[in-house]
Amino acid sequence: MELAVKSIYSEQSNGYIECAPFARLQRLGKFSDVRIEVSAPEQAVTNCVGGSLRWRRYERDIAEAVVVFAYTGSIEISMDNAVRLFLLASNLGSRTITSWCAEFLRTRVSRENVEQIWSVANATKNTQMIDICVPVIAAHFDSITT
Repeated sequence: MELAVKSIYSEQSNGYIECAPFARLQRLGKFSDVRIEVSAPEQAVTNCVGGSLRWRRYERDIAEAVVVFAYTGSIEISMDNAVRLFLLASNLGSRTITSWCAEFLRTRVSRENVEQIWSVANATKNTQMIDICVPVIAAHFDSITT
């Protein structure tokens, strides 16, 4: 059985319904979609240019996927983005997305990608991801360590 290249995970079955008054205010620039609070505002200000915050640690497609999830409740996870989505979701505290990424990766961890996934699992101390990696590491221990 071949695994799907990508999967769409969703919290909502009925999709996104736009609220016209808020959408109009947003288009006029009078309504903020996102509010970010930081513990060290002076560090955030140094990355702020023209009213936009530059978040260089994550690529645009990953940040956009998470923002789309915030609006729609759905996110597309693939082998190309699962680890990066997991990292951003971990930093944002989204257990939903981290759980979906781990679920997606569970059957796709291999000798070729276990090092990257293990590194992220270790860095985030996520036991779900660690548990996914351990059997693969154990099965291929000799070839991984050499």
